[in-house]
Amino acid sequence: MHIAVLGAGAIGSALGARLSRSESITLIGHHTRHLQTVSENPMTVVEPGESSSERAVSVTTDYQAVSDVDLVILAVKSYDTEAALGDIKPYLGDTPILTVQNGLGNIEQIRENVGPDQVIGGTTTMGAFVPEPGCVRIGNLGRTHIGKPWGPNTEFLDQIKSALETAGFQTTVETEIRHAIWEKVLINAAINPITALGTVPNGALQTGPGHQLLRSSIAEAKLVAEAEGYPIENAVERAITVVGATADNRSSMLRDLEAGGQTEIDALNGALVERGVTHDIPVPVNRTITAAIHLASESRNR
Repeated sequence: MHIAVLGAGAIGSALGARLSRSESITLIGHHTRHLQTVSENPMTVVEPGESSSERAVSVTTDYQAVSDVDLVILAVKSYDTEAALGDIKPYLGDTPILTVQNGLGNIEQIRENVGPDQVIGGTTTMGAFVPEPGCVRIGNLGRTHIGKPWGPNTEFLDQIKSALETAGFQTTVETEIRHAIWEKVLINAAINPITALGTVPNGALQTGPGHQLLRSSIAEAKLVAEAEGYPIENAVERAITVVGATADNRSSMLRDLEAGGQTEIDALNGALVERGVTHDIPVPVNRTITAAIHLASESRNR
C-alpha cells in the first residue's frame, strides 16, 4: 500500500518510519530542520526500551504527492486540520483519509472537504517526540483504533489494520469510532493541560492536587460525553492507568508550551466547554483549565 502521512511531527514521523517496514511511505510536511534532515539521511527511530534503528523514508513538501496514494494519514495538530485539508484537496480525488489526531471536530472538518465515504476516524495512544532534527523517540506504542464514522466498515479498513499491526501497532477496527474518540478526549483533556500548567511529567497526576484536578475534569467531561450520546465507563481508572504507564513522559501540550508553540486546548477542554454550553452542563473546571492554558500560551509568545 502507498500511504502519505501528512504531518511530519512526532506522531507522523513515528507512524511513517514504522509503516515503512512493509508499506511505501511518503511523509509530507512543511519546510523544517527535521524534514530537511530526513530528506538527506535515514530517520533515527529510538524505540521503547532504547533500541534504535534507521529508516529511509521518502519526504516532500509538495502536497501533490497525495494524488497517487492509496491512503492519507492525517497527523497534523488539530488546529492545522483545515489548512492541511485545503493544501491537499486539489490533488486528493477519492482517496480515503485516516485521522489519528487529538480532540473533537477533526472527522467533521474532513467530511466538510471530502465525501463521507472517504473519512476514517482514528485514535492512537502512542507517545512520541522529536528530540532533535532527524530523530523520533517513541515512548510507548499504545493502542490504535480505526473506524468509519459514516457508513459501514469495509475490507479496506482490515488492510489498514494489517499494515498497522505489521508495523507493531495493536489495532482495533471499531464499529463506533466516535465512542473511541470521546474516550481519548476525556483522558487527553485530563492529562495534557494539567501537566502543562504544572510543568510536571504525567506521573505527578497519580496523587495530590494534580490527581484531584484530573478527577474533576473527567467528572465534568463524562456528563458532556453522555449528553452527546457517548457514555464513558471507568474514565478515571483508565486515565490513572495511562499516567502510571507513562509516568516519566512529558505531555505534548507541555512540550508545546515550553517551545512557545500553539496548543490543542481548543479541540480538547475548549471543545468540552462549547458542548457543555450546548447541553446546559456547567463545566467550571474545564473552562478554567482552558483559560489558564490560553494565558500561559500568550505569556510565552509575548
